[in-house]
Amino acid sequence: MARMVGKSQENNLLLAAPLSFLRRNLAFLLQREGMDIFVASDGKEAVQMARTHRPALIIADVDLPGISGFGVSQCIKEDPELSHLPVLLYKHAPLADFRDKAWASGAYDILKVPFDALDILERVRRAMLGLPTENQAVVLSVAGSLETFRTSVVGALEGKRLLLQMPAGALEEAAVRFPRNTQLSLTFTDGTYTASQWTGNVRKLSPEGLEIYLEKLVAREQRRQFVRHSVSVPARYRTPGDFYRLASVVNLSVGGMRLGGVRGQLSVGQVIEFSLTLGSTMIHVKGELRWMREERPGEFDCGISFIGLDFPNRDVLYDYLFSPPSGGSLEAPPADSQVSQVWQQLEAIVPQLVASSREGLAAGVVGQLRGAALLLDGVAALLEEHAIDLSDPSSVQIRETIERVVREIGQMPGHSARLRSFFRQALGA
Repeated sequence: MARMVGKSQENNLLLAAPLSFLRRNLAFLLQREGMDIFVASDGKEAVQMARTHRPALIIADVDLPGISGFGVSQCIKEDPELSHLPVLLYKHAPLADFRDKAWASGAYDILKVPFDALDILERVRRAMLGLPTENQAVVLSVAGSLETFRTSVVGALEGKRLLLQMPAGALEEAAVRFPRNTQLSLTFTDGTYTASQWTGNVRKLSPEGLEIYLEKLVAREQRRQFVRHSVSVPARYRTPGDFYRLASVVNLSVGGMRLGGVRGQLSVGQVIEFSLTLGSTMIHVKGELRWMREERPGEFDCGISFIGLDFPNRDVLYDYLFSPPSGGSLEAPPADSQVSQVWQQLEAIVPQLVASSREGLAAGVVGQLRGAALLLDGVAALLEEHAIDLSDPSSVQIRETIERVVREIGQMPGHSARLRSFFRQALGA
């Protein structure tokens, strides 16, 4: 396992909290322990300060304005220079309400609210040392042996001591395998996909579990995994010396993307230039083709890994992926809402709508609107039947779907301008 060389400042800590009295109280508590505190009041500022100050640890409120605490955690995990930093999240709500999403975002640990000073200091200390947290899966091996034993952390004890789970019916076997003072190796991979390896020794075995003491952090390696977001983003691409072609981004992360509808002679390993329209901003990036799969004759889905994504473009990606757009987010509306039902029906119609438009354009001017117009009448009736107001923030997903149709129609050759105008007028988009 490779040793990870970090650039973090050992005693620097970044605190991101929207409420001034919480920032003040937490900062006071941590400064008394000799830590240098940097503070941020919103998520975007937190990510920017993390790049500038390279703290050893980040504490963030889930309910930060702009980019949420979950988004901050994901941004940190997806930045190659920051991805090793542990992020501790908290929220003024029961843990069960946000625990799973916190782990999914890559958070290292969760602070309990209302705050307990001793609990905060212990969790901060363990995070900065890189110790495993409660319920963390670990792998044990005895020094000099190739045999491994998989278990999990029952509890974190004082100092660098851990209590590990032992099967109730296997205490006798464990006593033989792990006698007192046995030298161990312990490895684990935390929520930030950072793999750590510690050496330690056995303290005692009891019905509560196996108590061990961790002596030294031997190695730490970031195994970065990007969080992918399902999107529908228009894209242009070209290889050096070629002209631009059109495709659509199916899913997107700060590390790369999956493209659909790719045509042309491409090969794995090839470097390609891209222009992506994210909201109202266009970014230009280069990427390496990692894989390709033929979905239809002559049309491929491709996996792209970004190359040398600079911070201006990275900022645009952060805003697009992690900042909720005004009036909505990238997530679908609530499943039981009327808007959701209309949106799902509309999503089912879209492929037919676009296909009919393509066929109509191929047939020429006379028949170009026939099939599309029939489907379009159905869409308009659907919106009218359910009294959907496209200007209402709750209808943001329906409007995004309609705008996606307009974009796709707009990319078609031939009489696309006339057809696109027809769509815009009929749908009020």
